[in-house]
Amino acid sequence: MAKAQALADAEAKRKAQEEAEAQRLREIEAQKQALARMNEQKDKKQNTASLPVFIDKDYAEGLTEETIDESNRKIYRTIIKKSNTTDVFSKVVYNWGGIYFFKNTTSMSESNYNNELKKYKDQLGK
Repeated sequence: MAKAQALADAEAKRKAQEEAEAQRLREIEAQKQALARMNEQKDKKQNTASLPVFIDKDYAEGLTEETIDESNRKIYRTIIKKSNTTDVFSKVVYNWGGIYFFKNTTSMSESNYNNELKKYKDQLGK
C-alpha cells in the first residue's frame, strides 16, 4: 500500500512538473509574440515616418523623377506608374552622411534598390 501511494505521489509530482513546464512555455511564446508585434509596429513607424506623403493621382503614366529638398536631407524619388500599379523608389540622403533606400515604404539595400529600379526602367525603355 505504501508503495502504491509512493507511485501515485511520484506520478502526481511528474504531472505537476509537466504542467508547470507547459505553462512556462506558453508564457514564453506569449512574450515572443508580443515582442514581434512591438518590433513590427516600430519598423512600420520608422519606415513610413521617414518619407514624405506620396499622392498617387499627381503623377502621369510612365516614369517620373523628382527631387525633394528638406533642411536636413535630400530625397530622390522615382515614380513608376503602369496601368493600375504604382511603385515609388526613394533614395534619402541626409546631411550627416546617412543614405537610405526604399521601395514604396519598405527599406531595402542599395544593390536591391539599383537592381529593381534598373529592371523597371528597362521594362519602360528608359
